[in-house]
Amino acid sequence: MQINERLTKVREKISKPEFTKMKGLANEIAFYIFDYDPKDEPIVEKYIPTLIKHFDEEYTDRKIAEINLYKILIENMKKDGVLEEVFNLEKDLNDQELYETLINYARKEIFIDKIREALNSYHIIFITGISHIHPIIKSHELLSKLHEVVGDKKPVVLFYPGEFTGDVLKSFHKGNNHRYYRARPLIQ
Repeated sequence: MQINERLTKVREKISKPEFTKMKGLANEIAFYIFDYDPKDEPIVEKYIPTLIKHFDEEYTDRKIAEINLYKILIENMKKDGVLEEVFNLEKDLNDQELYETLINYARKEIFIDKIREALNSYHIIFITGISHIHPIIKSHELLSKLHEVVGDKKPVVLFYPGEFTGDVLKSFHKGNNHRYYRARPLIQ
């Protein structure tokens, strides 16, 4: 199925009343993963604001918070006054040194706090920006941490550039697989 067809199915699925009521989950949490080919990232990134706007305009019980991990990281680094410094250091650091520098500013708690805030005002949480922040933040680790915060309160959709088989996340279609059992594919 082409990416545009799959994105249309996302809209259809979220439109169903049972989506926000989380019916049919057999007491499981409502964590979903929308996986896609990384080459389709520009299409997905462009579609998400359109999708959110649609639900803002058409539904009162489908307000969607977009939690863009990359934007949050950049905001956090700006707030700490280190963004320009890190950009300047980038040319002098090897990949491992840059990774270790960035990981200090990408603490999971920062992202978790943003999601916790969104739970009060929104019905659905979209997590985006994975392609820009991987491997600094690993999706399976973030989702595991979210269980404590979100639980069964709201549906969470992770937009994932790679493949999700139902129990394994394979980022960017590469060999770095991570097991994650508690989510389900948003679209088969």
